[in-house]
Amino acid sequence: MSKISVLVATYNNERYIGKLLKSVSDNKVDGTEIEILIRDDCSTDSTNEKLEEFVSNNPRAKIIDSAGIRLGAVGNFFRLLFESDADYFMFCDADDFWFANKIEKTFDLMLKTEDGGNKPVLIHTDLSVADSELNIISDSLFKYEKLSPDRKTLKNLLVQNNVTGCTVMINRRLKNYLTEVPKHAVMHDWWLALIAAAFGEIGVLYEPTMLYRQHGKNQIGAYNAGNLFDAAKRLSDKKRNKLIYESMFLQAESFAKTYKPLLTAEQYETVFLFGEMRKFKKFKKIITIFSKCYFKNSFLRNVGQIIAI
Repeated sequence: MSKISVLVATYNNERYIGKLLKSVSDNKVDGTEIEILIRDDCSTDSTNEKLEEFVSNNPRAKIIDSAGIRLGAVGNFFRLLFESDADYFMFCDADDFWFANKIEKTFDLMLKTEDGGNKPVLIHTDLSVADSELNIISDSLFKYEKLSPDRKTLKNLLVQNNVTGCTVMINRRLKNYLTEVPKHAVMHDWWLALIAAAFGEIGVLYEPTMLYRQHGKNQIGAYNAGNLFDAAKRLSDKKRNKLIYESMFLQAESFAKTYKPLLTAEQYETVFLFGEMRKFKKFKKIITIFSKCYFKNSFLRNVGQIIAI
C-alpha cells in the first residue's frame, strides 16, 4: 500500500486552519494510506490550540515539534519533508481549501507519469483563485497569471517558476535528491521543480484541485497578469525586483554547485551561467539573456525582466 504524506506548514493561521484541515482530511484514495504531518513555525495566535484539537480527533494527523525554532516557509516545508517516510509527498498551505478529489486526481496523474519507472516526478495542477471568504475570483490561476505550464525545461524554470507549491506532489525518488535544506532556494516548489526538470519529469493537471485563498497576507499570492496597472505597479517596485533577481541568481548558483556531479555538461553550463549573471553589469546581463535565450513566457514579462535586472 502506497503512503502519501500531506505536509502542512502553519504560521499564525488561526482564522483559516480549521477549514483547511477539514478539507484535507475529507480526501480519500482507495488502497492508499494518507497521513497529515503538521509543523507550526512558532505562531503567536491560537493556531497551535486549533492544531492540537484537530490532531486529537484525527488519528491520521501528527504534529512535528518545532522546538521553538522559526524556520520560515521554505525551511518549514523542507523540515516536514525530511520528517516523512512516505512514498509520495504533497505540500499544503494553511489558508487554502482543498477539493475532496484533489489527492486522488493528483495521485492518478503521478502514477501515469511514473509509468512504473524509477524516475523523479513532480506533479502540479491548476487552482482556482478565491477571496478571503472563498468566493471565486478566477477559475484558473494559469489563466489569471497568464502562466505557461508547458514551459518546463530546466532553462524555462530557472527564469520563471510556473509551479505552485500548494498543488505539488512529488515521489520519493525526487525527494532522494535532497540531502539537506538548500541554502538559497527561493521557495521549496521552485527548487523541487528544478530537480524534476533536470533529472526527471514534470506532469501537469490542467484543472483546479483547490481554492487559492487571497487575504492580503499570503506568502506569495496571486496577481492578475492581465491588469496593466498591477503589472506597472509591480515593475515600479525596484527594490523588490532587485531582491527577486538576486534570489534567482543565488538559487541557480547554489543548484549548480549542489548538483554539478549529476548534471550534464550542457545543463551545468545553463544553470551556472544564469547564476553568474549576479556578478554582471546590466548590459552584459541583457546580452547574456538574448544570447542564451533566458526568456520568460510573454513579451511583457521579458520587457519587465530587461528593466528589472
